Amino acid sequence: MKLGHKGSKGYLTARQNTEVIEWLKNKEYWNLDELVTYLAQEFGVIYKSKQSYYELFGRAKITWKKTQKTNPKFDKKLVKKNPEEINDILFKNKAGIEYGEIIVLFLDECHLLHGDLTGYVWGQSKIRIEVPITNEKDRQTYFGALNYQSKEFHIQSHLSGDGKSTVKFIKYLQNKYKNRKIILIWDGASYHKYG
Repeated sequence: MKLGHKGSKGYLTARQNTEVIEWLKNKEYWNLDELVTYLAQEFGVIYKSKQSYYELFGRAKITWKKTQKTNPKFDKKLVKKNPEEINDILFKNKAGIEYGEIIVLFLDECHLLHGDLTGYVWGQSKIRIEVPITNEKDRQTYFGALNYQSKEFHIQSHLSGDGKSTVKFIKYLQNKYKNRKIILIWDGASYHKYG
């Protein structure tokens, strides 16, 4: 049995198709409406289905994806400089660190939004899995410190990640390591410089 159907003829010629793909590849940002307008104005082509436009994006290796946050204040030179400074401080205090007179702590904190508790979990098909949350924006802050020498980890929860909570956590660490010098290695968040 031989089929007579050969499929529909494409709206764009091979040359036009290549031209569109090159146009897409040479752009820095992409927009479906702009592609629709470009095809209509340059080649008089208007597709009925958006899928045809998506296929052109696909051939140009352009995919639909979630954007990622970046920090515009990120400074590569400063980031490279920090480990050098830390190594210098650790080298200068090596004897005191080895004798236990100086404690080196790596510190940071995380903020957990109550709304972060919801997500995908396994459960029985016919039963809803509910997590009681009165306000999604309520949050809990956890401060943590890793002892460089002993690898002991200290953690404390606070209602917020502000200067007062930072001071409370530092006082907790000072009390834990009484009569010893402490070197704190931490990021440059503004509330780490409270008071």
